[in-house]
Amino acid sequence: MWVCPIEALRVYVAARPQGEGPLFVHLDSRPVTKREFLTVFRRALGLAGRPPNQYGVHSFWLGALVTAWSSWVF
Repeated sequence: MWVCPIEALRVYVAARPQGEGPLFVHLDSRPVTKREFLTVFRRALGLAGRPPNQYGVHSFWLGALVTAWSSWVF
């Protein structure tokens, strides 16, 4: 089964609590911690047949920085 990450993000954003703050939050709007995100991320990688320990969250931060920079957020 393949999941389109763009469509999955659209569905998530439509369902998540509205307002400013972090993208990934719990149902009570508390932010998902780095450790929680990494645990779920690595579990998903394993289910996808990828080696989970070869990936970290650094690439997400770098991607966000590059996106912000290219959008002239700074």
